[in-house]
Amino acid sequence: MEIQPNRNVVEPRAREATDPPGATHSDVGAGLAAWGRFEADEPDTRFRVLAGRTWRRPILDPAQVSYKHQLRVAERQAPLIEEGVLDAHAMSFAGDYVFDNWSQAVGVVSGKGSYSGGYHWQRIA
Repeated sequence: MEIQPNRNVVEPRAREATDPPGATHSDVGAGLAAWGRFEADEPDTRFRVLAGRTWRRPILDPAQVSYKHQLRVAERQAPLIEEGVLDAHAMSFAGDYVFDNWSQAVGVVSGKGSYSGGYHWQRIA
């Protein structure tokens, strides 16, 4: 039985004029402008978010069920802010950044710890 890669589950959308060169995926989150691409063919899972893209801080409310997930996102974002990868004033990526996988990338971009990369990164044709 051949296993199909999950990168091809959703039909790609047409490339738009606002899509940066080199981007193969765009975030589908409302109000975000984020693009990225895989670093290499499968089985490599590393995913690069491109510079200039927007991100959100997580909402840290201990009363929420998702608090542990949100705390994990804040812990991933903190060193990226300190390193200057994430610009906390402009709320954008100051430079490209490569994550271990697209789920980590979408968590940092969206500020949500329970988002799936396969669902939130749409392929660009």
